[in-house]
Amino acid sequence: MLLLNNDDVRKVLDVGACLGALEEAYRAQAAGRALSRPRTQTRVPLSEPGLTYCLKTMEGAFLDGAYATLRLTSDVVAERAVGGTTRREKLGRGPGGTYCGLIMVFSVERLEPVALLHDGYLQLVRVACTSALSARLMARPDAATLGLLGTSGQAWTHLLVMKEVRRLGHVRVYSPNPEHRAIFVERARRELGLDAEAVN
Repeated sequence: MLLLNNDDVRKVLDVGACLGALEEAYRAQAAGRALSRPRTQTRVPLSEPGLTYCLKTMEGAFLDGAYATLRLTSDVVAERAVGGTTRREKLGRGPGGTYCGLIMVFSVERLEPVALLHDGYLQLVRVACTSALSARLMARPDAATLGLLGTSGQAWTHLLVMKEVRRLGHVRVYSPNPEHRAIFVERARRELGLDAEAVN
């Protein structure tokens, strides 16, 4: 069985290939050529106030494909009031402040598991590529201003992937935390050469 950690996935995952694979998957789903089960979440209250353990699973396969996949996450989740709004946040409670998300790939012919992957980097790119596909299909071809809500790793990955489907002339970044906004915008300017602006 192939074992790939997040660093392994980062080295081989190509954004263009991910965009193509996701487009194929969405088309297959629309045409009835794919199967998926809605995610399930098993929540266990923890002794610390406001914290729960959550085991989340989902799976899918192409009807004419060679593989079926199972994704699972094992998380500690906190619900906290931030600015008058309840926010749900996953906490890095694994060794060294890590998270646990795995994807198992099974051969539908041989039944055996053929790969086990960490999902940390892959899920960032997958979500960003889904947004980029939406932009490619629905935004004007000359759309050049990107608005980002948030400054987490997910926001950064969105920025990287959106550059693949649109020529970005201006990026406007909002986060409830002004310091995070400033750091993100400086990084976008420095590393990507983008005209980025922190906004209120």
